[in-house]
Amino acid sequence: EFSLATTLHMFTLPKDAGGVHYHGITSSGSIDPEKERVFLRAKGALYLGEQRQRFWDRVWTFVLGSAWVKSELRLP
Repeated sequence: EFSLATTLHMFTLPKDAGGVHYHGITSSGSIDPEKERVFLRAKGALYLGEQRQRFWDRVWTFVLGSAWVKSELRLP
């Protein structure tokens, strides 16, 4: 999984004349990352689901907290 993550990260780096160099690894292949598919394992899908849930928890906390602060600061 680490080598796959390294390879995917290398796709985001700018290419030199001789290819992409990253931590002693040189890639001069002709793989087009826009045409490649990436598959997640269950652990990766679980991680992304948890991150999405945390995001929405933070959004709702902010919205509800803002509404509570507005109601508390309202003068009679």
